[in-house]
Amino acid sequence: MRVLTISWLARLFFGGVERRAHEFSNTLSACGESVDLLCARSPLAGPYPHPKKFRELNLWLPVHPYSLGWRWKARSEVAFTELCRLWLQRHRQDYDVVHAHGPSGWAGLKVKIPTIVDLQTQDCSRYFQYRDRLNRYWAQTLAGAQRILAISARTRNSLIDNGIDGDRIAIVPNGVDVRRFREGDPEVARQTLGLSPDKNYLLSVHQLVDKKRTFALMEMFVEFAREFSDYELLVCGDGPNRDLAAAWIRDRQLTNIRLLGYQSEILPHLYRLADAFVLCSDREGMPLVYLEALAAGLPIVATASGGTDEYLHHERNALVYPERDDASFLDGMQRLAREPQLRHDLAGQAAEDAWYYDWQALASQCQQLYAEVAS
Repeated sequence: MRVLTISWLARLFFGGVERRAHEFSNTLSACGESVDLLCARSPLAGPYPHPKKFRELNLWLPVHPYSLGWRWKARSEVAFTELCRLWLQRHRQDYDVVHAHGPSGWAGLKVKIPTIVDLQTQDCSRYFQYRDRLNRYWAQTLAGAQRILAISARTRNSLIDNGIDGDRIAIVPNGVDVRRFREGDPEVARQTLGLSPDKNYLLSVHQLVDKKRTFALMEMFVEFAREFSDYELLVCGDGPNRDLAAAWIRDRQLTNIRLLGYQSEILPHLYRLADAFVLCSDREGMPLVYLEALAAGLPIVATASGGTDEYLHHERNALVYPERDDASFLDGMQRLAREPQLRHDLAGQAAEDAWYYDWQALASQCQQLYAEVAS
């Protein structure tokens, strides 16, 4: 099967959508499929940031999509989608299926290639309500795609509520390379980052953007550390709020919160080093980082945002609290620090549950869908 995956920001920005496209492409390539990944490139972009088994193809944009704000980002995605159509008109015979992680699926439909579109948002109503060009492309892609891969049951229900035929929707959750995260070595992370063997660590992996509530997490940790002074908070990730977060830490002269930036090469080792994983987002789809924490066998403190409650279950494999209920979230952090048996029980169940989300099994599901739409 000759598959063209389209993920426009895969080289420029590595969030959840881009990571999902990358992992599916890598796993499908390892399974014997011929996979090309088509993405945007700008003058500021460096080399592709992660090891890959697929072939990368680039369409050039004159400036980085984030350099001029969110309005330019939307216009850039429109331009990229239209460039995809022109590119596919020349390469129509090279592919059996287009797997689009965004409205660029419109390009596959325009040149009459069987198209699957991947959808991670929990509420897709805006694609049908707002009639700017980008959302029109989204609406036309969702209406015309042979299959839609919904990340959760909540996403599927939102599509049906907006008039999409449920028979075209398959629930394919996010996945994780369980073996990679299970085999991490804490000493590698400790030596690479110069971390003390005498400390305990809470880990949070997320983009430093408003919806992840980085500042709320740091404030809760300051309160947490009044009782548990042997802990440090490791924040792994980058984003537009990083400088503000660094200033927040510096102004308070805190030495027990570390901003690590992106650490993709040692990420499995970081998970294995940590004593617990914490994330207090107020808007999510199905975060890959929770699955990575499950695979590493980490106890988790989470918020019930988006599709999180479909795979994290309170006091079974995680402690899950309502969005923005910071008092309860802090209490969960304190419970994990106080109760070693609770940490042990949650970690054991997390490690067991992770196998359901192994990328290998999810890629097999994708292969079946490719065969259906290509025929």
